Formats: sequence, C-alpha cells, structure tokens
Amino acid sequence: MIPSIPCEFCGQPPSRALFEVDGYRIVECRSCGVVYVANPPGIGELKEEYDAFHGGRVPNDKPVYIDRRASKIKGARRRMKWLEQWIAPPGRFLDVGCAAGFCLDVARKRGWEVHGVEISEVAARYAREEFGLENVRCAPIESVEYPAGHFDLITIWACIEHMTHPAAALEKAVGWLRPGGILGINTCNRYSLGPRVKGRRWRLMTPPSHLFFFSRAFFERRLPALGLDIVGYGTGNFVFEGWPWRTKKIRRMVERLQLGDVMSFAVRKKPVEDGGE
Repeated sequence: MIPSIPCEFCGQPPSRALFEVDGYRIVECRSCGVVYVANPPGIGELKEEYDAFHGGRVPNDKPVYIDRRASKIKGARRRMKWLEQWIAPPGRFLDVGCAAGFCLDVARKRGWEVHGVEISEVAARYAREEFGLENVRCAPIESVEYPAGHFDLITIWACIEHMTHPAAALEKAVGWLRPGGILGINTCNRYSLGPRVKGRRWRLMTPPSHLFFFSRAFFERRLPALGLDIVGYGTGNFVFEGWPWRTKKIRRMVERLQLGDVMSFAVRKKPVEDGGE
C-alpha cells in the first residue's frame, strides 16, 4: 500500500478517500476540507511535467502553453484590470508561477515593476528571452527569498493547486506583501458545478498536474487567519460538454450562483495596527 501524506494545511492524516485517478489517490481532510493527492510525485517528475506542458511534447498533440500566447495575454489583461480595482501602478508586482511571462509583460506595460518565480526552466527561459524579463527566478518558491513587505501586489494565479507545499508558499507570499498590499489568488473551485456532477471525470481533476483542490469556505477561513481581508471574489471558466450545459440559461445560472470551475480572490493585507504583519 502506498503511504499517504498528512494534510498540508492542518497536519491531520487524510480521513476520507474519494477516488483514484490514473493511480493517484484523491483524499479529503475532514478537519479543514482540503482535497489533495495522497501520493504525489517527486519534484523532479513535476519539473518534467511542467517543462512538457509549457513547451515540450504533450500527449494527443494538444497545443502547449506557449502556443496559446494570444489567449493567455488576453486573460492576463483581464486579470490585471480586475486586480487594479484595489491597487494601481506604479509599484512592485510579483507573479508566483509566472509561467512564460505573459502576465508580467502585460503588467510592465501598465506601469508595474515586475518580478516572477517559475519552476519550469522552459517557461522561465522563454520569459527572459522573449520579453526580456530578467527578474524571473527559476526555482520552487520554497527556495526563493525576498525582503519582508517588498511587494505591493502578488498573484498566485492558476498555481497554488500545482504546488507540493501550498501552505508554506502562501505564508511566504503574505510575508513578502506590504501592509495594505493586494494578493490575488486563482485556483480550481472544488464545489463548482463540474465536480459536483462529474466527480473524478471533472476536467480539472488532473493529477499530477493538479495536486490540491480548495473550496471558497476554506479560503474564507484561512485568509483572515493570515492577516488578510477579502475584498473581491468571483468564479468563471465554466466548461461542460454536451446538452443542456452549453445553453445560455445554464451559463447564466452558473454565473449567478458562482459555480464556475475556477475561483478568484483579491485580498488586502491588514495594516500593522489592524493585526497584519
């Protein structure tokens, strides 16, 4: 039997097995509600996975991340516009899991001083060579250090679900954020309509790429405990094959009930006098 790792966030052993996907056991922590892969791969295997995803060979001849440049830049513009409701440039911006640097390039053009952290050498090299982004570090976030309170804006966008140690990464990011700064988080929505209906066949249930799955309720407990106030929330990216899921009526219902496949948080770090660091 493959040993299971305890919950990254509360330290409790996995208490409920959900199902298995491609040999990876998906479990739920009854203490905090986080769903995660109980037998994750090693960091070397993950780096190979992400190098392939960003620019190498992938199964079924699907377009790799870099080939989807136009759509990724469009999404980055939407991300920055949304976050800039609460904080505006100029300022220092860190993108954790910056991939090929599309969002960093968009942010730089909007007036931000940009920095990035990325585990994939393929993606980090593309960011440096294609966009001249010299402040992109290729390393796991666990081995990266910045001064406390160094950044005005940090994003962990479509990234925290990929991490082997997301609790430590989140705490690090909070430490690097200045009081009053904004942290943007985007990740899979564990209680969206997709997993409720499809379970293990949900399109985002894709270990070893995705290792953790969160709920809105989890972040509503966890983020304030880290000295953060939630100032913005939304869901999106609802994709469901077949009738009647493609109808406008169903899509409007999903949007109204915020049951999209991914969720986004904008959170503000509390000033020191209000209990922040």
